[in-house]
Amino acid sequence: NCECKGENLEEISYFIPNAISLNKSSLNGCLQVYFGKVKPASFEIHIYDKWGTKIFFSEDRTQCWNPKYKGKSLAPGVYVYFVKVDNDITKGDFTILP
Repeated sequence: NCECKGENLEEISYFIPNAISLNKSSLNGCLQVYFGKVKPASFEIHIYDKWGTKIFFSEDRTQCWNPKYKGKSLAPGVYVYFVKVDNDITKGDFTILP
Protein backbone atom coordinates (compact mmCIF):
# COMPACT_ATOMS: atom_id res chain seq x y z
CA ASN A 1 0.00 0.00 0.00
CA CYS A 2 1.19 3.53 -0.70
CA GLU A 3 0.16 7.09 -1.37
CA CYS A 4 0.24 7.24 -5.16
CA LYS A 5 -0.30 9.92 -7.75
CA GLY A 6 -1.70 8.64 -11.06
CA GLU A 7 -4.48 6.40 -12.34
CA ASN A 8 -2.44 3.29 -13.17
CA LEU A 9 1.13 2.06 -12.88
CA GLU A 10 2.18 3.72 -16.13
CA GLU A 11 0.89 7.08 -14.89
CA ILE A 12 2.21 7.03 -11.32
CA SER A 13 4.56 9.95 -10.84
CA TYR A 14 5.59 9.02 -7.28
CA PHE A 15 4.63 6.88 -4.33
CA ILE A 16 5.26 6.88 -0.60
CA PRO A 17 5.39 3.61 1.36
CA ASN A 18 3.00 3.32 4.29
CA ALA A 19 5.35 1.27 6.52
CA ILE A 20 9.06 0.87 7.25
CA SER A 21 10.83 -1.46 9.65
CA LEU A 22 13.41 -1.03 12.40
CA ASN A 23 14.64 -4.54 11.57
CA LYS A 24 18.12 -3.95 10.12
CA SER A 25 17.81 -6.97 7.82
CA SER A 26 14.64 -5.60 6.24
CA LEU A 27 14.59 -4.14 2.74
CA ASN A 28 12.14 -1.52 4.05
CA GLY A 29 14.44 -0.03 6.66
CA CYS A 30 14.15 3.56 5.50
CA LEU A 31 11.52 5.89 4.09
CA GLN A 32 12.00 7.28 0.63
CA VAL A 33 9.65 8.81 -1.91
CA TYR A 34 9.93 6.72 -5.06
CA PHE A 35 9.57 8.42 -8.42
CA GLY A 36 8.49 6.87 -11.70
CA LYS A 37 9.62 8.66 -14.83
CA VAL A 38 9.07 12.07 -13.23
CA LYS A 39 12.08 14.18 -12.27
CA PRO A 40 10.64 17.04 -10.21
CA ALA A 41 12.12 20.51 -10.31
CA SER A 42 11.53 20.87 -6.57
CA PHE A 43 10.98 18.45 -3.71
CA GLU A 44 10.50 18.62 0.07
CA ILE A 45 9.69 16.01 2.67
CA HIS A 46 8.83 16.82 6.29
CA ILE A 47 8.28 14.08 8.90
CA TYR A 48 6.62 14.69 12.28
CA ASP A 49 6.05 12.57 15.37
CA LYS A 50 2.66 12.23 17.10
CA TRP A 51 3.34 15.38 19.16
CA GLY A 52 3.98 17.49 16.08
CA THR A 53 7.77 17.68 16.47
CA LYS A 54 9.51 17.88 13.11
CA ILE A 55 11.96 14.98 13.17
CA PHE A 56 13.18 15.08 9.58
CA PHE A 57 13.37 17.43 6.60
CA SER A 58 15.05 17.06 3.23
CA GLU A 59 15.02 18.63 -0.21
CA ASP A 60 16.99 15.69 -1.66
CA ARG A 61 14.55 13.39 -3.47
CA THR A 62 17.09 10.54 -3.46
CA GLN A 63 17.63 10.56 0.32
CA CYS A 64 16.34 7.54 2.21
CA TRP A 65 15.48 8.45 5.84
CA ASN A 66 16.44 5.95 8.53
CA PRO A 67 13.95 6.17 11.40
CA LYS A 68 16.22 8.09 13.76
CA TYR A 69 16.01 11.44 15.50
CA LYS A 70 19.05 13.07 17.08
CA GLY A 71 20.98 9.84 16.52
CA LYS A 72 18.51 7.57 18.32
CA SER A 73 16.13 5.04 16.79
CA LEU A 74 12.50 6.07 16.99
CA ALA A 75 9.84 3.99 18.70
CA PRO A 76 7.49 1.91 16.56
CA GLY A 77 4.29 3.79 15.84
CA VAL A 78 2.55 6.11 13.40
CA TYR A 79 4.31 9.19 12.02
CA VAL A 80 3.06 11.95 9.72
CA TYR A 81 4.61 13.24 6.51
CA PHE A 82 4.16 16.28 4.31
CA VAL A 83 5.61 15.97 0.80
CA LYS A 84 5.78 18.72 -1.80
CA VAL A 85 6.67 17.73 -5.35
CA ASP A 86 6.77 20.80 -7.57
CA ASN A 87 3.33 22.33 -6.82
CA ASP A 88 1.68 19.09 -5.63
CA ILE A 89 1.31 18.64 -1.85
CA THR A 90 0.62 15.25 -0.27
CA LYS A 91 -0.01 14.65 3.43
CA GLY A 92 -0.32 11.28 5.08
CA ASP A 93 1.07 8.88 7.61
CA PHE A 94 3.22 5.78 7.76
CA THR A 95 4.02 3.21 10.42
CA ILE A 96 7.41 2.32 11.82
CA LEU A 97 7.30 -1.39 12.57
CA PRO A 98 9.53 -3.10 15.18
